Amino acid sequence: HQVVEQVARSRSNLLLNFNGSGGIWRSDCIRDSGGWQWDTLSEDIDISYRAQIKGWRMIFLPDLIVPAEIPHTMTIFKKQQYRWTFGHIQVFRKLIRTLWTVPGLTLAQRVGGTFHLSTNFIQLAALISFLLTIPLALLHPKQPPSLGLISMASSGPTIMFAVSQIFGYKDGFKHCCERLPHLPILVMLAIGMTISNGGAVLGVFMGRKMIWSVTPKSNMAVKNNIGQYNRVPLTVWLEIAVSFYCAIGLSLALRHAPELIPLAALGMLSYGFVGCSSLVDSQQPPKKASSASVEMVQQ
Repeated sequence: HQVVEQVARSRSNLLLNFNGSGGIWRSDCIRDSGGWQWDTLSEDIDISYRAQIKGWRMIFLPDLIVPAEIPHTMTIFKKQQYRWTFGHIQVFRKLIRTLWTVPGLTLAQRVGGTFHLSTNFIQLAALISFLLTIPLALLHPKQPPSLGLISMASSGPTIMFAVSQIFGYKDGFKHCCERLPHLPILVMLAIGMTISNGGAVLGVFMGRKMIWSVTPKSNMAVKNNIGQYNRVPLTVWLEIAVSFYCAIGLSLALRHAPELIPLAALGMLSYGFVGCSSLVDSQQPPKKASSASVEMVQQ
């Protein structure tokens, strides 16, 4: 995302976003763009687009390193991704009309911005594709899709991962070879979270209000009531259920539709991995409460 997408958008003069982790803003730009607004959970993406719509230029500097830390458990990571997805879709609803009606933007900027803001709709599309494994295996179309086209379409993430590792580190090629074995886990993680993130997409259009909370870090305690940690969210059971569903689809594909075997197997492993990891997390006792936790209800 940072080394490939953001660099390409910046150098092509397309719309991009400040992600809240490391940026320098001119105060005039913030005021001219309407200031920080709190009607979305992704105020960083919101003000980034409003500033560029007003004519300000944003530049991404890939050689400036800003340390960051990812969540240390699956449950916390999913909550973070849910909140980001929720906020991203809120910004889409808020600004998509303005993006296409405001003067001064090029067609490439409008199209690129639309793709960027609507990226998370792929969460629902991916989930639906895995839910279609059983119907497709039972129907067994006489003309299955070309494996060549499927292979070309699925090679994009792998290429982007390799390029980011090669150009993002000093000893890039060696670093890429060392991390390439982690790619299957990254793919399973992305697929397995489509139930949780897809729920965030639907939640925005259903008018749901969400609580904003700071993502706990490894040295940060989390407020929990006694016994709260063993409450398993519904999405975890749905992930495990879809894993079993894909396992049934895999058994049908083995007999009727061999071309669906990779899809069904990937769904079974991905949803099983995320669901079981979340289930294990939910049974771990919480840390002692700390005043570092912050929550704010979105108005």
